[in-house]
Amino acid sequence: MRPVLTVFGIGGLLLTVHLMYGAWPGLTALVHRAGIALGWVVPLRFAALGLDARGWWSLFPERRDAPSWWRLTLLAFVRDGINNLLPVVRVGGEMVAVRLLGQRGVPTPLAAASIVVEISVTLVVLIVLTFAGLGALLVRIGAEPFVTSMLLAAILSAVMVGAFLMLQVRVGLAGGVERLLARVLRREARTRPDAFAHFDRDVLAIYARFGGLLRCAGWQVMGLAGGMAEMWWVLRLIRVPISIDALFVLESLILALQSLSFAVPAALGVQEGGFVLLGSALGLGPDVSLLLALVRRMRQVVTGLPALALWRWQEAQPARPQALAMAEPVPQRRA
Repeated sequence: MRPVLTVFGIGGLLLTVHLMYGAWPGLTALVHRAGIALGWVVPLRFAALGLDARGWWSLFPERRDAPSWWRLTLLAFVRDGINNLLPVVRVGGEMVAVRLLGQRGVPTPLAAASIVVEISVTLVVLIVLTFAGLGALLVRIGAEPFVTSMLLAAILSAVMVGAFLMLQVRVGLAGGVERLLARVLRREARTRPDAFAHFDRDVLAIYARFGGLLRCAGWQVMGLAGGMAEMWWVLRLIRVPISIDALFVLESLILALQSLSFAVPAALGVQEGGFVLLGSALGLGPDVSLLLALVRRMRQVVTGLPALALWRWQEAQPARPQALAMAEPVPQRRA
């Protein structure tokens, strides 16, 4: 996998440099017009991560070893930094989050189950928002070739997400998840043959709490509004008007493109090219579209570097003894 990531990463970096180089004069003028107020996108991102973490927290049952919302917010910060800055597929941050939760006393099967369900909810929300965004784009510009291609990709993604959900419910993921996490968990955790004995039961018990799933999805949709607010703020600073539906199309479809390009480190080139393509369809000039992409990329760096430092600090902390204990099944209580 590493050679593939390297090739995709280099290709995405070259595409990004090419796009930015061609629009550099216009970009510098727009950045000068916006000024230092562009920095407000950073706290907007922290707010969005807090909302996402609130949705993740909704999936945990009320038990003594469940993590706090504040800890999950810090881990969401770390996940985001790893996925955006390191040459990993876009689940590398999730694997690290499972490890760090285990070090803080959350049973590893419960931590992994919460991540799997949270990813599943995110994928379902993203599929729904992608179809809604494509529908809004079809109304605005009609069935352009790239819109049709994205629609076909969304349909294929929906089928794959449905298969992933069926696999969790009908077959189970314990064996595969245990082998995957063996690469990031400590040796002493890997030697326990019963460490994941209750993983699939934890997953199904979390799914049984339908109210928790709905709350998780709702908080994630609110987190999406943070990305829209970020773009609205940038465009307001440079005095470019845009409608709410256009912001929704941009945010939902950029997120969809990032998810489809999970094998490209940090979605290099895909994010920038997506902004140019979609921005052009929505009436934004290439320099304006690239400014949105550049601000998002700069925000990822500004927030990602402290996240990586926090990760290393967390890794240096001594693990709690109960972190390696086998978890009991999650009680199936009412939502």
